[in-house]
Amino acid sequence: MRKNKAFTLVEIMVVIAIIAIISFGAVTVTQGVFEKQRVSKTQTIMKTLNAALKEYQLDTGDFPGGNTNGSITGLYGILDSNVNARIKLAGLPGDCVIPFNGMAGNSVAIYDGWYASDDHSITPDLNDNLGGGGSGENEPMLYIYRKNGNFPVIRSAGKDRIFNTADDIVSSEL
Repeated sequence: MRKNKAFTLVEIMVVIAIIAIISFGAVTVTQGVFEKQRVSKTQTIMKTLNAALKEYQLDTGDFPGGNTNGSITGLYGILDSNVNARIKLAGLPGDCVIPFNGMAGNSVAIYDGWYASDDHSITPDLNDNLGGGGSGENEPMLYIYRKNGNFPVIRSAGKDRIFNTADDIVSSEL
């Protein structure tokens, strides 16, 4: 009797199917991990900014307002000018603070976990913030000043990059 040492087509197809299923599962798990990492990073950024805002308010009696309303680009510079708030800002992840050459000159934008990640598939439009009358499209985060000493709100559009949807991350909810 002669033994055939070759694999049959069915055996090869079964092995390929098993490899495909394992690969799909690994990709799905990996994407979920990256998504949780971005959410966590955004929450860390917001908590750090909240701490810096508290220090700024303790020193000045109010929160940054006026021309920063709606824009995250001017907030870092204002907080950085206060010694105690600057200490808190040191806790921000390094890749979330990015120089921005905008209409008002050079400033710094604070990016959320999606823009600060290695995924730069969406180019932020820092001049199109909601507070300035724009749509807020592709804005990394918004700073919302609330009058009468109410604590400001920082909002990230989340994964879909569209504000006021279910995946938004809001500092007041942390």
